[in-house]
Amino acid sequence: MHNFRKVLLVSISFLLLVGLMSLAIVESYIHSEYAFDEDVKLRRSLAGEIDYIFLGASHIQQAVIPAQVDEGLGVNSYILADGWQSIPLSRTFLETELARNPVKEVVLDVTYDTMVRTKETDSVECELYALPRLENAAQRLAYIRETFKPSRYRRVFISYMQYGSEYLINKALGKNVRNVIDENKGFKDMPARNVRINDKNIEKSYNENAIDNEWMSQNTEGLAEIIKLCKDRDIKVTIVVMPISQAKIWNYDGWDVFLGQLRDYCAQNRVKMVDFNLLKERGVLFSDETSFSNREHLCTEGAQIFTPVYVQVMKDISEGKDVSSQFYTTYAELKQHCFYAEIVSKQ
Repeated sequence: MHNFRKVLLVSISFLLLVGLMSLAIVESYIHSEYAFDEDVKLRRSLAGEIDYIFLGASHIQQAVIPAQVDEGLGVNSYILADGWQSIPLSRTFLETELARNPVKEVVLDVTYDTMVRTKETDSVECELYALPRLENAAQRLAYIRETFKPSRYRRVFISYMQYGSEYLINKALGKNVRNVIDENKGFKDMPARNVRINDKNIEKSYNENAIDNEWMSQNTEGLAEIIKLCKDRDIKVTIVVMPISQAKIWNYDGWDVFLGQLRDYCAQNRVKMVDFNLLKERGVLFSDETSFSNREHLCTEGAQIFTPVYVQVMKDISEGKDVSSQFYTTYAELKQHCFYAEIVSKQ
């Protein structure tokens, strides 16, 4: 009996030691500047300066370059977005920044999958990217309690153990490289990748798939709460859709259902909406061969081309100018004029 108690005590002590060491490794990584897109220290350093916020997920994170926006619109902008950033997470980040910045305008990124996502369907990257960007332990615990799927605890913990161990080893060797570039103010550099559909597959790939248009009430209600949060503070709100590749649009059906839902939603919530996918000049501006990092996101070269266009459109809107002539009214119309339609017509 004595030996059993001794073995039990040693086992408990060992597990406790392993647990504390594991926690120390994970915490050291999460609090470091080398964690996934960690920008807490940067945002704190800009407190009192940010007056223009881009809010959303990776589509807007890779689409606009804050330095160009600042110069063109005379603002001090920041991209408060990251891969798989959910609407509840966006609200948490926004509330933090509204409390310490004189924000005058918020631009909300709503793409084809924003309103259909749930914590059950989100990628595990949602959790991996989120925790290092939250302000403090209270926010992290609230996020874990409200958002984490229990089935992902183990995977997230193991991933952070791996990243944390690599971080500590690299720190000892002086090899750590930050993922965040301060002067980018939330913008994420991404290389170009050719996403063009092969000519022989163009015709058969037309509307081969369909986007999900079953909007979730928790998302529509959550976004409405963000809009109200801004309006209660007299902050201007605009909803935007960032450009995706013609290949994605050509290959999928259901875009005009999405567009109709979004237009109705914006009308109900009395906010301006601009869908930059419908730009008539997009065929001249963007190439599926050089402007995108994948079929859903602009690359850095594409963002450099798009940002001046964004600035001019938003400037025109703020001056009360009618910009409707610059845009197609439907995705069906866009598809009729897109690069792939021209190729099919010649085949």
